[in-house]
Amino acid sequence: MGTVTVFKNILDLSKPNYVNIKNIYERIRGGKDKDAVIAIRQAADKKTRSKLKMELPCILFSGRFEARFDDKLLEHSGRVVLDWDNLGDAIHDKRAEIKSYDFVEAVFTSPSGDGLKAVVKIPANKEKHRGFYRGLMQVFPDIDSTSINESRVCYSSFDPAIYVNPNAVDFEVFIEEAPIAQRKFPESEYKAVQTNYDKINIAAKMIREAADGEKHAKLLAASRLMGGYIGGGMVDENEAIRVLESEIQQRDIDNFPGAQKTIRDGVGYGKALPIHEMERLYGVSQPENTGIKPADAVWEGMKHTFVHGKKRGETTHFELFNENFKWKAGEITLVIARPNYGKTEFVLQLMLMKSVFCGWKWGIFSPENYPEDEFYDTLIHAYIGKTTDPFWGPAQMTIQEYEKGYEFVRKHFFYVYPEIQTVEEVRKNFLYLVETEGINGTFSDPFNQFEIDFGARQDLFLSQYLRDCKRFAVKYQLCDVISTHPKAMMRDKNGNYAIPDIYDIWGGAMWGNKMDNIMVIDRPNMALDPQDGTVDIILKKIKKQKLVGALGTCRFEFQRKTNRYYIDGINPLEDKVYTPERPKSFEDTTRKIQARPLRLSLTKSEREDEEKELF
Repeated sequence: MGTVTVFKNILDLSKPNYVNIKNIYERIRGGKDKDAVIAIRQAADKKTRSKLKMELPCILFSGRFEARFDDKLLEHSGRVVLDWDNLGDAIHDKRAEIKSYDFVEAVFTSPSGDGLKAVVKIPANKEKHRGFYRGLMQVFPDIDSTSINESRVCYSSFDPAIYVNPNAVDFEVFIEEAPIAQRKFPESEYKAVQTNYDKINIAAKMIREAADGEKHAKLLAASRLMGGYIGGGMVDENEAIRVLESEIQQRDIDNFPGAQKTIRDGVGYGKALPIHEMERLYGVSQPENTGIKPADAVWEGMKHTFVHGKKRGETTHFELFNENFKWKAGEITLVIARPNYGKTEFVLQLMLMKSVFCGWKWGIFSPENYPEDEFYDTLIHAYIGKTTDPFWGPAQMTIQEYEKGYEFVRKHFFYVYPEIQTVEEVRKNFLYLVETEGINGTFSDPFNQFEIDFGARQDLFLSQYLRDCKRFAVKYQLCDVISTHPKAMMRDKNGNYAIPDIYDIWGGAMWGNKMDNIMVIDRPNMALDPQDGTVDIILKKIKKQKLVGALGTCRFEFQRKTNRYYIDGINPLEDKVYTPERPKSFEDTTRKIQARPLRLSLTKSEREDEEKELF
């Protein structure tokens, strides 16, 4: 993955150790420095914490250094480290925000316990290191502009839930350093500006009220605001800088030259985006918080996705099924099925695939599969492909296989069964797993099992529940799955049930409006042969079809012996080989897929013929 440099502690300047970055991430996850970091987090005062932190190993993520100086960089690693201090209660939101970017390779908690470190992929060019950092400052305006140097130290830490993305792409927004030049205007060209001190007082108040951990971020924000007022002709630049410097000096900072640079950077940025005097032009007050999201705020990210593409859904590892559905973080998926139709088994199978091939972790609320030992046995059965039950004699897996399955399942699946099974209590447990285990998704199976107060209006309750599910999924970048049973349905003359729709479940229209994806699980031969393993997965709704999949039906075969699902006799767990999706020409593939009639999966030869037609 790349080589970085580690020094014994902050006092060591000239004895480098070169380490593979993968080993650094494992060190942070595994707790090599756990005792030292916990001592720092438990220290009673800042002075003690600082003294203890000086003994931690120092990591220079940006490459191989001969010594701990910028000009001693021998080979750039293609990484830059960013940090955020004193986040407090905002740490979880900030972690989720940082993780959402595909150029972020790692995110972990700082030694203090209330800050974050992020490692970002950039092109491995030491001459352009600082230009890419300036680009990152446009994406993350709250990072410290003084951390731009190549030999920036990052203390080792301890975070068992460290986020690592081995598929991170390079961040490629490069910004040249603006020349520092003081322009002197001829007297005839100079125009005096009458300073509006009400505007200056807004920025001064931001700095005065900033908490200790927020001083840099607030100074940068206040400087940018002043730059906007300067560009709009409302504030004199010299006066604005004088006030900003005076205010920050009164906040007992350690690095005033760094603060001056932050002010200069912020003012320069703000001047390029002038704030117009809306009260003067229109006679109305400008709202302080309108909720408007201007294009300027996301333009850098838009350019990045223009070059690299938007983050697509991730493979299910069933190549044919990927045409209909892929996992996408931040989305909520509804699964509808009649009892005993295998909805839990199927969803757990998809989750198991992501755990085996990508290391994903899951929180599962599934009271229908209580007790928990039976739930875990079901997963081990699918993982090994053999039953855990001695009733079946020779077909039972060996104790060595059982222990292997246990070791895998215990690390990737967490069964949630609170004493009070309300929506709020289950979500608290999911949040705990997000914070402690870094889970990638959740499964509420089924929704019908929640303890619900039906004294309130049912439609309002469901609307609030689904809105909260979506926000939770987006905030923590989770794949959230909810299952539910349809209401009582009539059989046809052959004894079969009709395929359920969203209007066959309680609150159907609300589900249809709020969910990102809706799939129905059907067993078409159930009435004729209850032991038949034919399973149809019908995608009724895919909100983002270009990124996730297309509506349609995919046929699987479930084999009870292995507890696995197959398409054309293929299950990816059989050989444990991860075959990534093949790159596809986008010239019209999505339209062609969507133009097909809803169909069952084809035979292998039929599928090969169809692919020739598409590509």
